[in-house]
Amino acid sequence: MTYELNGMGTTTFFPLDTPTSGGDTLYLSTTAAYNALSPIFRQKLHSLSAIHSGVQQYNVTDGEKRHIRAPIETVHPVVTKTKSLYVNRLYTKKVVGLKEEESFYLLNFLFDHIERGQDWHLRVHWTPGTVVVYDNRVTQHSALRDFKVEPARTRRHMVRITPQGERPLFIETSEQTKNGL
Repeated sequence: MTYELNGMGTTTFFPLDTPTSGGDTLYLSTTAAYNALSPIFRQKLHSLSAIHSGVQQYNVTDGEKRHIRAPIETVHPVVTKTKSLYVNRLYTKKVVGLKEEESFYLLNFLFDHIERGQDWHLRVHWTPGTVVVYDNRVTQHSALRDFKVEPARTRRHMVRITPQGERPLFIETSEQTKNGL
């Protein structure tokens, strides 16, 4: 969750039950998506940050702010130190310092670029015994809802084990971004 100060680290994902057809998962590399951008465009992203919010995940009456400010271009905090895009359609809400419409168009360009680039996607078809281990800091995933939830053997029941990861570099907390939304 990009709105957490310390997001998810290395993740293990496997099925307990799978439908007879469909129910695959798409994985994508935000590092490869970043590298596919032109050097000039990447340079422009270098100084930009965005607000990430998880308010839709929580009871908004709990009074706790659920947003952070993070760079759009981030560096892997542990081993590789490679750059990647740190945005996603669910939680990235606004580019700091841009007008609303500029932020909207830039973020939607990046979301579409990440989601539509076939060169950095992997589709996993789940069978008994399939296990996927991935680095959640630089990987996004999405379940394909292409199966019916009716008779037996049509449910998709998965297990995800995810330890807390390191804080991405240059993250600012909600208190520092009070006026960012």
